[in-house]
Amino acid sequence: MVAVGSYLVFASQYPAGCSFEAVDERAQGDLGRIGDEQVHVVVFPVEFDEFAFEVSAYLVHDLFHVFEHGLGEYSSTVFRHKDQMGLEIVNACAAVSEVIGILHRPNGIIGDMEQTVRYRYRAYPTAVQEQSLKRLFGCCRVVWNDTVCLFRKLFDPNGRMPSSAALQKKVLADAKRTEERAWLAEVANVPLLQMHRDALRACWNGVRKTQRQRRARYRSLKRNPVNSARFTANGFRLRDNGRLYLAKIGDLKIKWSRDLPSTPSSCTIILEADGSWYVSFVVRRETTPLPAIPVSNAIDLGFNHLGSLVDTDGNRRRIPAPKPLNQTQRRLAKAQRKEARQQQGSKRYQKQKQRIARLYAKARHQLDDYQNKQALRIVRETQAIGLETLNVHGMSRIHGRSVLTVAPSRFVMKLEQKAQQYGRQIRHIGRFQPSTRLCSQCGHHVKGGIPENVRVWKCAECHTILDRDYNAALNILDAAGLAESLNARGDSVRLHLATAGRSNSQGNANHRHHNDAGISML
Repeated sequence: MVAVGSYLVFASQYPAGCSFEAVDERAQGDLGRIGDEQVHVVVFPVEFDEFAFEVSAYLVHDLFHVFEHGLGEYSSTVFRHKDQMGLEIVNACAAVSEVIGILHRPNGIIGDMEQTVRYRYRAYPTAVQEQSLKRLFGCCRVVWNDTVCLFRKLFDPNGRMPSSAALQKKVLADAKRTEERAWLAEVANVPLLQMHRDALRACWNGVRKTQRQRRARYRSLKRNPVNSARFTANGFRLRDNGRLYLAKIGDLKIKWSRDLPSTPSSCTIILEADGSWYVSFVVRRETTPLPAIPVSNAIDLGFNHLGSLVDTDGNRRRIPAPKPLNQTQRRLAKAQRKEARQQQGSKRYQKQKQRIARLYAKARHQLDDYQNKQALRIVRETQAIGLETLNVHGMSRIHGRSVLTVAPSRFVMKLEQKAQQYGRQIRHIGRFQPSTRLCSQCGHHVKGGIPENVRVWKCAECHTILDRDYNAALNILDAAGLAESLNARGDSVRLHLATAGRSNSQGNANHRHHNDAGISML
C-alpha cells in the first residue's frame, strides 16, 4: 500500500524526455512545453480491473478535484509512451497501483496563447468614396442573389453538384463577360468573391440535415440589404500616414482609437443604419492570463435581472439589468409617429429614419458597455464560471421584448471572450439540466415545474424556503462540478446561499397548496 501524500517536484531536475516535460491541456491534443514549472504531485492507491493504464492530469485549482477528475472524461493524458518511467501499456495491471495526479500551475505560456479577435474603428469616407462603397454593396447583393438562384437550380439531393470552382466561374467570371453583368468589373473582385463563398456556405447549410438552419434567401434593398464588404489581405493595405487603402475605393480616413496588436488578415467595411461607417479588422492577439484564484461561481440568467450569482466563498448577489431600450420608448414613439407623416422615399423620410436608427444605436451601445463591464468584473473575481444553456429564441416567443432588451446571449458571448482572454474557464450545463425546479438542499425535484410568478417557494421535503434564482444558481454550480470547495464549508453556507432573504416577497402560486405564510409548497 502507498500512503496518500503530496510533494513538490521541479521539472528542471529531471532529464530530457521524462514524463513531466509534456503535459496536455484540457480537451486538446497538442502538447505544450513546460519549463521550470512547479508541479504538485498527489500519490494515492487505486485498484484496476482490466483496462489500459493511463495517468491523467487536469487543470484545477482545488486539491479535491484530483479524486473526482483524475481519471474523468475531461482529463487529459500525460503518460502515453511505454518508455516513460519504465511503464508498459497492457490490458491488466496489479491489484494495487500507484496513480499520480498532477495539478500544474504554469509560470509561463503553455500551448496556443493567442486568440482571434476583431478590432473595430470609425471610418470617415468622402462623398465620392461613399458612392463607390454603396455601389460595391449593391454588386455584392447581386452576387449573393445570383449564387442562391444558381444553387437552387442545380441542387439535386440524389445527384452530383458542380464543383465550387465551376460555380464561382459561372457567377463571377462568366457573368462579367455578359452585357447584363458587365458592371461587376467596375468594383473590386475580392469582396465579390468573399460574398459568393458566404452565399454558397449558407446554401449548403440550409440543405444539410446536420445544420439546423433555414434555406438561404434572396436579399433585397429594403428588407435585408447588404451593408458590408469583406476584403482579404490582397484587397487592402495600411498606409504609413494612418489611412486605409481599399481596392478601387481609395484611401479612407480612420479614427485609430487603439493600436492593432498584429497584422490584420482581413478587413470589413460596414455601414450602420444610422449612417455611421466602421472598419473591422481580424487580428491575432496574445492572451493575458490573470493570477489564479480559488473562487468559482455560477450565474442563473434571467430577464428581470441580468443574472443571480453565487460563488464558492459563500457570497451571492444579483446583476441588475438596466434595459436602456425601455428608457427611450417615448422618444422612439414620437420619432416613429413623425416618420409616418413623411412621404416615403423623400429626404425628410430618410433623415427621420436615421434619427430613429441613432436612438436604437445609442441604446445598444449603452447595453454593450454595461455588459462588458459586468463581464470583466466577473472574470477578474472568478477562476471558473458555471452557466446554463438557455433557449433564448423560445423564451422570446413567450416573453417578447422583456428577454430581448436584456440580451442574455450577448452577455454570455462577452463573458466567453473575456474568459478566453484572461485565462478563465467557462462550463456550460445542458439545456435540460434541472436547476429551478430542483431543491439544492435535499435534491427534491418538483414535477410540473414552478410558475414564473413564484419567486420564493418552500420545498415539500426539507421545508426550506428557497429563493428561485439563487437556488437555481446553486444547482448550476453543482451541475458544473464547481461546488467542492463550497461543500467543504458546511451545509450552513449552502443554506444561506439558497434561502430567501427578507427583501424577497412571498410567492403566490395559483396552483399547489400553500402554507400559513402564503409561500407555495412545491
